[in-house]
Amino acid sequence: MSWTTFLESALPADHGVQIYSEPAELAAPVCRFLGAGFDAGEPAIVIATSQHAHVFDEELGRRGRDVADLQERGLLTCRDAEETLSAFMDGDVPSAPRFEAAVGGLVDEVAKRFPGKTVRAFGEMVDVLFQGGHEAAAIALEELWNSLLESRRVALLCGYELDVFDLRVNRRPLQSARF
Repeated sequence: MSWTTFLESALPADHGVQIYSEPAELAAPVCRFLGAGFDAGEPAIVIATSQHAHVFDEELGRRGRDVADLQERGLLTCRDAEETLSAFMDGDVPSAPRFEAAVGGLVDEVAKRFPGKTVRAFGEMVDVLFQGGHEAAAIALEELWNSLLESRRVALLCGYELDVFDLRVNRRPLQSARF
């Protein structure tokens, strides 16, 4: 599948990764992914840092999307990445049952309002863990997301702030995660 096909026509269980070094590099593909879903009547969940949520709101506005209207209609549900992480972390590791309750419950809540539609989700909680030096927790969370994709009608786009030319990044354990 091409990147364009994923962004515009993501299917349930599809999982894409956007690597970026500047927030603007992340905003365009995320908002293209969300916008294509809105055009198809598909709801979206954005679990982002407060800094990125602001950038996404601006980019959606530039693309002619009224964020407040999307939220009012239930098409866009936003959550803070750090707050959401705190809902399911058990010390330094994610708790599978708490992830299921917090994130799976959120997906179920949104999906219930849009029967038969694919929920498009953007998340950067894995990156928050990875950037904080919690690499094992990041990989475990990535696996929890993969399990969620197998049990729900959801397509996932993740954002990772990485310098792909930095050899230290290429030697770190995130490369073993299943995307």
